[in-house]
Amino acid sequence: IQERVRQTSGLLKLDALLERRPSALSGGQRQRVALGRAMVRKPKIFLMDEPLANLDAALRIHTRGEIARLHKEMETTTIFVTHDQAEAAALSDRVAVIFGGELRQVAAPADLYREPVDLDVARFLAQPFLNELAVAAPIGGALMIGGSRIIIRDALGSGLAGTLAFRPEHATLAEKDHPGALPVRVTRIEHAGIDAHVFVDAEAGAQFVARISAERARSLRDGDNLGLTIDAEQAWFFPSNGSRQRGDHSGAA
Repeated sequence: IQERVRQTSGLLKLDALLERRPSALSGGQRQRVALGRAMVRKPKIFLMDEPLANLDAALRIHTRGEIARLHKEMETTTIFVTHDQAEAAALSDRVAVIFGGELRQVAAPADLYREPVDLDVARFLAQPFLNELAVAAPIGGALMIGGSRIIIRDALGSGLAGTLAFRPEHATLAEKDHPGALPVRVTRIEHAGIDAHVFVDAEAGAQFVARISAERARSLRDGDNLGLTIDAEQAWFFPSNGSRQRGDHSGAA
């Protein structure tokens, strides 16, 4: 067991803390010690309730990687509770999304991203937030947003009211006179390393955000008038009755 303690303390960067009393440890250090104790015991199942919550950013990423590696080596079933989307996606084979005590969806991270069952799940996996627009699927026709024509499969012809939703990475900024584009005005640009989030206002008070390259963002300024197009293959229609429909496209969308 001493060998397991030595290995685990090294993985969690606890070597310098082994001689300290619990009262001398910070909240983050105590969290790592508790995690190490669980690992040393080699249990049949791990139950982890936000074990990385009090760690600084660098240590959090390091420990997350070690947990993922140990999980593969030990092949131990792990239930990991987190409010962090990145942790859930990085560590999990399957993610269970719970809102208000209700289990909404259980799926692989990639499937949650591609096929969220409802608006809450879609919002949970969107950064910085989900683009949403209240719409109605017209009977016998396509949904028109500005000059973009979007067909909502299965909802087409139903006349259902609901929400059209799409992520920032599935919105494209073009010239203001681009065929089929929705006219928008830039209100804010947030740089995030290699990417940037561009916030825009559309007609009727709608607000959207597009994720673009930092290089492209350098050419934009607040107040610029542009066109916004939507990748309708990556858009969803969430009817008010709760059953999701997948977006399809035609024309310039």
